[in-house]
Amino acid sequence: MLVSVIQSSRVCSLTQHAVSHSQFYCLQVFFLDNVDLGMFNKKHDVLPRISDFDQATMKNMISMSTDIGTSVLSFYNCKFRHDDDVCYTRRKHPECDPKINIQGAGFGNDDVCIGDDTAAVAMGVNESSPNLEVQTPLRALGPIDFAQHLQRRYPSMASHLLSILLREQNARCQREINTARANTQADMIKFVDKLMDLLSTRCICCTARGFTNCPARAVDIPTGAEVLRTPAGPKISGVRLDMSACSDGNPTLRTTRDESTSHQQEKRQRTAETTMIFLRDQIECFAKHVLQQICELFIDLPNDGSTTVFGERTNGLPGRKYVYRPGFQTGPWTRGVIPYPPTPAVKDLLVEFFATSSAHHLSRNFLVHEKPRFIRISGVTLKEQLVGDAAIDHELMSIIIRRYSQADQEADKESPYLSWRHPIEPEFSTFVLSDFDYLHTKSIQNQLCANELKYDITSSQLFFTPVPRPEGWMVVFWDMIKRFITVIDPLYTKQCPQPPTQQRDEIIAWKLHYALFHCLNEYYAGWPTSKHGWTVKFMPVSDNIVTRHETGACIIHIARQFDGEKLKLPITKVRFLF
Repeated sequence: MLVSVIQSSRVCSLTQHAVSHSQFYCLQVFFLDNVDLGMFNKKHDVLPRISDFDQATMKNMISMSTDIGTSVLSFYNCKFRHDDDVCYTRRKHPECDPKINIQGAGFGNDDVCIGDDTAAVAMGVNESSPNLEVQTPLRALGPIDFAQHLQRRYPSMASHLLSILLREQNARCQREINTARANTQADMIKFVDKLMDLLSTRCICCTARGFTNCPARAVDIPTGAEVLRTPAGPKISGVRLDMSACSDGNPTLRTTRDESTSHQQEKRQRTAETTMIFLRDQIECFAKHVLQQICELFIDLPNDGSTTVFGERTNGLPGRKYVYRPGFQTGPWTRGVIPYPPTPAVKDLLVEFFATSSAHHLSRNFLVHEKPRFIRISGVTLKEQLVGDAAIDHELMSIIIRRYSQADQEADKESPYLSWRHPIEPEFSTFVLSDFDYLHTKSIQNQLCANELKYDITSSQLFFTPVPRPEGWMVVFWDMIKRFITVIDPLYTKQCPQPPTQQRDEIIAWKLHYALFHCLNEYYAGWPTSKHGWTVKFMPVSDNIVTRHETGACIIHIARQFDGEKLKLPITKVRFLF
């Protein structure tokens, strides 16, 4: 497709500069269409592919594919999409033909060409069955090799029900597998050896009947044995016992059932591990996308130490503060120091102000604050997110959480040096989930241990932080006395017994938990609460249907009205803004 597009551009008699630009643009489209960008991947259902890309799409995809933390522009860490997900035909270049050369003692040491994926299998077969002579390519292995292995190694078990079951299982594998046939045979050979060894070591019926040898025990095969024979089953001398009264039934079948149950448990465990890895990659991909967007907002700020910018790091850690007499502040509702809510007229005043303001006036920065880091919000952003239908972004959420913290301190005049709850701005979750160095980040240090804090956070019982996700915002609370991690998502409803994103939200909660206590134990000596013994609970707080754009306003209300167990004021559509 690229060659046809480039040739057509040359036929059109364009200038040399235009031709070079079109070639470079096509190469960009080809690269972005083949790398795995998670939620930004495009379906290959539109041809030609170049018509499915616009300027905004390519900007987001380039930002996602760029490596973060490198001094030069790099795309080294990008991974290619699977062959089944793209419309391109990819040609594979094998370095050599994969072969298995499993030799006995009578063969020389010839060079063996084995692929990366089959080398371990070949070595495993060589260790478990040194007398199996196979010098054919991998695809030449078939059911006859498995049958020969059973007849040679276990002649007394050739007509047993267990051997029949094994051959039936082998036939099912051959019916389902074509491309991995050789690897299946090697695994089946190893499986037979392990299964028979387990049966022979756990068998008690032969000893109880007076037999000296177990039929499941392997027989050594001479190296030069080539003749196939079907054993007649020699008569075994001994006294046969009546085992009909045994309540457990046939021990051989019981062992087979145990092996099947163990195999199913291992399969479920592998599936759960694969799902966990996929969810972690999805969380990290979205967090890195948010991190890249925020970095672009402050790219014009000088890094001269005059103010703390987003992502600024320090070489060392601040000096540890010692906690001598730990104690926790009581809730503001019991002491009557809750800030007064805004009057309903405030909403009408905001709507009227932004409706009558000019575009030039709104383009200015309305909010600028430097502690714990520099944030600036323009009037256009306030109009779109407070009055309009746009979702609350990362920076406006940080400003609102920062202002509410100031309101708590202003309302509590009796004990200004203590605080019941301590907010952590959403950049903490962004840094942690994107695997950024949060411990040496200056803005995180300013929120947890800086001298500029107006109160002692060791007295805070409730810590909380908002977390951005693809579905919207959620909030995570830590109760330092009860040791509960409460995860509240406005999309959780009381009618839904288990939220669809609960597994991923639990991964996020535990990762933030260990990161928080990593910081607290590094910044403080003798922190009153241990990171062990915590419990995660998911709490639905409303029956209302909330959209993704409304989750930001919802978690602001939740953070203000949550007392550690419930909401003091329930969530309604009217209270979203306040």
